[in-house]
Amino acid sequence: MDSVNQKIEANKQLVHLWILDGWNNNRNQEVVDQVFAQDWVDGNPTFPDQPKGIEGAMYFVEQYRNALPDIQFKITHLIADTDYVTFRFVAAATHKGTLMGIPATGKKVTVTGIVIHKVENGRFAKSWNEVDLLGLKMQLE
Repeated sequence: MDSVNQKIEANKQLVHLWILDGWNNNRNQEVVDQVFAQDWVDGNPTFPDQPKGIEGAMYFVEQYRNALPDIQFKITHLIADTDYVTFRFVAAATHKGTLMGIPATGKKVTVTGIVIHKVENGRFAKSWNEVDLLGLKMQLE
């Protein structure tokens, strides 16, 4: 395999590590520094007080993990080149904590989204998340 294909496969493996191992096996704390750059930036932060870097990535995780502790992701599409990796997901969870100002409802929810990561030096350097928060909010109300 040539170096271009190796880099593309490595970028896809970052997604698998972060989503399938980190999120689905509740190992985000263990894998975050293998996946995110120390100076990672969230290109469109969901939370206004979210810090940058690895601390910011874990802040994002904690906000969702507190509200949706049993969240499980399925990657439906995965596209990569040497500098970016993009995936679409479907996630299912139980609403057990406050999310978007809505107290726990106990409802089972499903949410979809698309994430683009810029990869530098084998780590996510910047990310953009487009998550169907309106659809999620409608399921919770």
